[in-house]
Amino acid sequence: MEYRLTIEDGSCPVTVEKTQAAEFSAVIEGKNYRVKAARIDDHTLLLEVNGRQLPAVVVDAGGKKRVIIRGLQYEVWDEDHAEQAAGGRRTRKKKFTEVTPPTPAVVMRIPVKVGDAVTEGQAVAVVSAMKMETTLYAPFDGTVTGINVGEGDRVMPGDILVDIEKSGEAE
Repeated sequence: MEYRLTIEDGSCPVTVEKTQAAEFSAVIEGKNYRVKAARIDDHTLLLEVNGRQLPAVVVDAGGKKRVIIRGLQYEVWDEDHAEQAAGGRRTRKKKFTEVTPPTPAVVMRIPVKVGDAVTEGQAVAVVSAMKMETTLYAPFDGTVTGINVGEGDRVMPGDILVDIEKSGEAE
């Protein structure tokens, strides 16, 4: 089956072929992936991608899917389906800008402090859930303006752990 998916700011063709129950192969931007999926609960999957295990949280978000893998959040949808539903109009998705845990968790470490300059993709928090640690990353370049939690705190999805002011927005 052919898809044209948008993930964050880019669009890419995806070919998916089911190989067995809960297993499929995917070709994304010319790269081949073997994927096995095991449902843990209504919103959590344990994916095995080319032999590497990755927990993923998937939540419906207004006709799209919010997918959280290794602390990074993405909105994903089938562009062809979205265009048909919108009568051919393209819609623009929101890019995530908050550092929030994907599942209920306990804060293990906050490797940054207020005033630190961070770069997109830099580790800013580490949380633990179900005996798995997940590193949460800065969604953009900026400056840490607040730390809202401490080590050992219990946190929930939507709780903002670290406030980051985007570079170029202060003045």
